[in-house]
Amino acid sequence: MTIQINPEKGVIVRVPARADERNIRRFIDEKQDWINKTISRQEQLKAKAPTSPSYLGEPLEEAQIQQFRSHRHMADWYKKKAQNYLEERTKIFAKMLDQRPPSRIKIRSYKSRWGSCDRYNNISYNWKVMMTKPEIIDYLVAHEVSHMVNKNHSKSFYKTLVSLDPDHKIHRKALREFRPN
Repeated sequence: MTIQINPEKGVIVRVPARADERNIRRFIDEKQDWINKTISRQEQLKAKAPTSPSYLGEPLEEAQIQQFRSHRHMADWYKKKAQNYLEERTKIFAKMLDQRPPSRIKIRSYKSRWGSCDRYNNISYNWKVMMTKPEIIDYLVAHEVSHMVNKNHSKSFYKTLVSLDPDHKIHRKALREFRPN
């Protein structure tokens, strides 16, 4: 038996076809604390989500939002902004580590990640990061650029990351809690 908490559908309990109703109720009762904590955490994250589109942590003006004909048009606008902004920030951070800038910086639409650095030092970023504050964006850039030097999350990686962002733990937490609409 499994329990899933879906923000739109609520609590979903999956059970075998022949499961006894008493066993199902006992299972749910045993998991009640977890269910309540998970729902509470989701509500807190939802409350922290920006209520309107923002750029670099600042809400967009209504006139600017009105120019977007569709969600895709808005995403394209963010992607263009992200390409310029993130390329520039990546070059700056790479130079700080005496690294050549990546030959390719891609802007993508990820559902569950903010960025990645492949073995060839090509970096990809999620365009939605452009909705948060510059210092949080810089943390992401510093994290990915640190992977150009260290391909894992070793002590050496974190030493490199600290050299670029001494407050990386605070910024990492803020990025994990950031949930754009």
